[in-house]
Amino acid sequence: MFKVQCLAFQFLLLVFCARLNAQYIQAHPAVADIDMAIESFPYPVYMNGYNHFKFVSKQEITACNISITANQGTEVKDSFVVRKTEDRYVISANGMYAYNQVSVPVAHINFFFKDGTVKRMLLPLKLYTPLKVEFLDSLGKLTDISAGVIKYNGAMQLHSKADPPFYVQVYRMRDVFTVTITTASGILLQELRGYFDAGHMIRRLDLSSFKKYKTVLATITGRIDTENGWVDAEISKYNSSGLKITLEE
Repeated sequence: MFKVQCLAFQFLLLVFCARLNAQYIQAHPAVADIDMAIESFPYPVYMNGYNHFKFVSKQEITACNISITANQGTEVKDSFVVRKTEDRYVISANGMYAYNQVSVPVAHINFFFKDGTVKRMLLPLKLYTPLKVEFLDSLGKLTDISAGVIKYNGAMQLHSKADPPFYVQVYRMRDVFTVTITTASGILLQELRGYFDAGHMIRRLDLSSFKKYKTVLATITGRIDTENGWVDAEISKYNSSGLKITLEE
């Protein structure tokens, strides 16, 4: 019986380790040349994900940490985690610290070199990765909106998702998005709200009663739910401002 329990424990441990390892490799690392960067780190770090980097320098980097400046002006060094794994460094905000923020703190990233020198730079932070809203046709097929104009052929389906940069793996995002439908002259016709939280929530957009306008505009806004309140979401460049929807007779 004891042997069976040991084997079961070893199996669970292997699964856990595999998941933990996958957590850090499901993104392509951004290459940051530390020698070229002067006052500011070249990439923003997102607090709702794992940020993957390869640090390049002529000197050997022995350690790296991040410090934030609290409201009282004191530095806090345990709000972020910097892990060296395989061929990359992974930066993430500590659990509840990330979820509690409604404003971006001031942060610095510190590099320690083998010769004893230290390089300190301002670290651009963002609370959440951009939010994008995808449009699907009545059969659930993704609609191409890259041209900024789409044709309405029946009830559309909408859903939102995180749209992180290539070097970020998102681990949490809970949002409410709003799609506002107006005429070309600005008359409000409809507002549709939906949300995304780990699952795959679909909302239906029916414009059949507005066909007399021939063309309508769709504007997307969003908010992110934090432990201390809502913050405005950055809308992905995927969603062009004032998406045009042509309505068939």
